[in-house]
Amino acid sequence: MQDPIKPVPTPDQKFHDGNPSTGELGTIVSADWLNTVQSAIQTTQQEVLSVINSNNGQKADPARQDQLVQAIKQLAWGGNAKPTTLSGYGIADGLTLRPQLGDRVDLNNIADDGLYHNPANAYAANGANYPVPYAGLLFVFADGEMVYQQYQSFNNAGCWYRCRYRGNWAQWQKLADAATTLAGYGITDGATKAELKAAVDGLVSGAPGALNTLQELAAALGNDNNFATTITNKLAGKADKSSSLAGYGINTLALSTAQTSQIIKTTPNVYDSNLYSNGTLELRSTGSDFPSLGLHRPGNSAVALVHKGYGNDTLMLKEGSGNEYRVWHGGNDASFIKRRRYRISVDDKTSLDDAIAACETGFNYGTSSGVTGPFIAFGGLGEANSNLNYPCQLTADYTTGYVMRFRTRNDDANRWNPWHTLIHDGHLTGQVAFFAMTTPPDGWLPANGAAISRSTFASLFAAISTTYGAGDGTTTFNLPDLRGEFVRGWDANVDQGRVFGSKQKGSLVIHNDDQDTYAGGIINNMTNKAVRDVAGYDFVPEVKDYTSGLVINNLTLLNQQTISQVFAGNPQNWMYMTRPRNIALLPCIKY
Repeated sequence: MQDPIKPVPTPDQKFHDGNPSTGELGTIVSADWLNTVQSAIQTTQQEVLSVINSNNGQKADPARQDQLVQAIKQLAWGGNAKPTTLSGYGIADGLTLRPQLGDRVDLNNIADDGLYHNPANAYAANGANYPVPYAGLLFVFADGEMVYQQYQSFNNAGCWYRCRYRGNWAQWQKLADAATTLAGYGITDGATKAELKAAVDGLVSGAPGALNTLQELAAALGNDNNFATTITNKLAGKADKSSSLAGYGINTLALSTAQTSQIIKTTPNVYDSNLYSNGTLELRSTGSDFPSLGLHRPGNSAVALVHKGYGNDTLMLKEGSGNEYRVWHGGNDASFIKRRRYRISVDDKTSLDDAIAACETGFNYGTSSGVTGPFIAFGGLGEANSNLNYPCQLTADYTTGYVMRFRTRNDDANRWNPWHTLIHDGHLTGQVAFFAMTTPPDGWLPANGAAISRSTFASLFAAISTTYGAGDGTTTFNLPDLRGEFVRGWDANVDQGRVFGSKQKGSLVIHNDDQDTYAGGIINNMTNKAVRDVAGYDFVPEVKDYTSGLVINNLTLLNQQTISQVFAGNPQNWMYMTRPRNIALLPCIKY
């Protein structure tokens, strides 16, 4: 059996729905967690099937709902019926329920293992060797020369026991009843609670003040048996009273000593040169730059976190040279994200175009941006108290989950520029490109017709499916094979009958270079079959001279024209074109 399934990874370990109105996402379950659940279920199913198979090799039958019950019955009972005896459960060493004891039975003669019930007081009174004349239950266990008997009597007459050894029965002994007093257990010399209380009260009454004081001291000292030694050791480690740090043995801090550290409280109103001449961790409490925390090292620039008064509370980072850098501003400063809007929507007459101040965040319901999702507005870069403003907005499409857009605004005309979409790798899956190196870059595969895994490259498989081959038909699919190929734009109307992604063999075309016309179209027949079949192409003749010495004879064009008819009057202008100039690059496909 596998370990228990891990709880879902949320703070309260429960599933939660998302809330589009607030932008809150629902519980996202990882593949690792789902795989764990699947494995646990499969393991449990296998164990259940093992139980079912144990029932005489029974196989799982989806049409039945009683196989597990039948298998458990077979394991527990050995069949469909519940046994009524110990032997029916395969128990061979349990005490047997014997017939009832009748009247005038001698218990000395009962030596077989089992349970014997005497239903009547009279049977015990008339019988022999009973411990008491009451009905009861007799337990008998025999082992070799020893026979044990226990008789639990009716009417609270007690529980009795005895043993026979080598034919001799011992006397019946009664198990002691639960007692409520020492005397009930036969104890005659023990002190009772009342006697103990009287003795303690007498001791306390004799010296109450002394006992109370001792008890309080012991508690205060932690009941330390070696208190005197402990106090002596503690006092030996205490320093004498002193008026200086050195007097207390503190030598790591020095006051106003170069190249050492010091912690001081200062009151000057400006960052003067003396402040930075010594190593200092300084807390400034008055002046224009207060309160401030200064960190200084002798001979180097010092920095300080300074509270400034610029109309609003401001936290500055200040150097020893006097340069200041604002790190936080409590007012309406467009340099920081300072406010979060609930949403921007036409429902409440708000829009990203005119209702958003610089440096706000919120949720947009497809107003001016055209998308629904969270947004962030960045602050303008203009001077304070001026009309210059160069804001930028960034928004994400909540409905699709992967489209992000941004735009900027010109300060002079207060005009928003168009939205632009941020492109990521997912947009390019299935794209073909050529690279000027012999190995593909990251995220790309060579377009060589190879069979690759459908699961490993799931996004690419979703994009091109089995257009270029089904692989093994189950776990793989083929990439397009562009090695040695020219790519042609596909259109079923321009290239009639052409199937998308299909290959097309080469053709030899006779072309008039002056008139830019075809002479009868594509050559249809060639008597030299050996040449025609080279490399699987329709025609592969080699033409080395376009103006004379053409080595092609006995050709017939599609319109049944002969070579002499085509060349009549101007043979020097005709060319046989089979391949354009080209360069070899590495074709790849994005996955």
